[in-house]
Amino acid sequence: MSEPTTCPEVSDRHLLLAVDASPYARHAVDFVGDLFGGRDDCRITLLHVVQRPAAEQFADEAACIAWTEAHAAAAQAILDGARERLAVRGIPAARIAVEVEAIEVATVADAILAARQRLGCCTVVVGRRRLSKQEEFLYGSTSNRILHEAHGCAVLVVQS
Repeated sequence: MSEPTTCPEVSDRHLLLAVDASPYARHAVDFVGDLFGGRDDCRITLLHVVQRPAAEQFADEAACIAWTEAHAAAAQAILDGARERLAVRGIPAARIAVEVEAIEVATVADAILAARQRLGCCTVVVGRRRLSKQEEFLYGSTSNRILHEAHGCAVLVVQS
């Protein structure tokens, strides 16, 4: 019987922590901080996805740029807060990167999965909203989609 292969990224211990302004995301940040605080063998990339409407939704390119810049600034504030929460729990600031993805994408899950692939993260961490079965059917669940479509990595879904 052969040894199971390990994802090459696991040796790097690079976590992708997707955050938004929700209390569920803050809970996920706290969970990661409590779990990995005080360790110096992991890196964390905080990701906030800004789902930009299609360009034709705007009156002109200047309006599109203004919208994107305003939402990116708000996203940066969310990421700064998440970085502070991790630092308080013992994650060194030098081990925390932040990314704002302001892109046209069908779903937030698509952007998270693409970022995981691009960054080579061994783990994706997301908070989970409590959706009714009807809401999940109508709107979809980001965490559920990531659980089913992320391959070659671990997925942690933090439910509060």
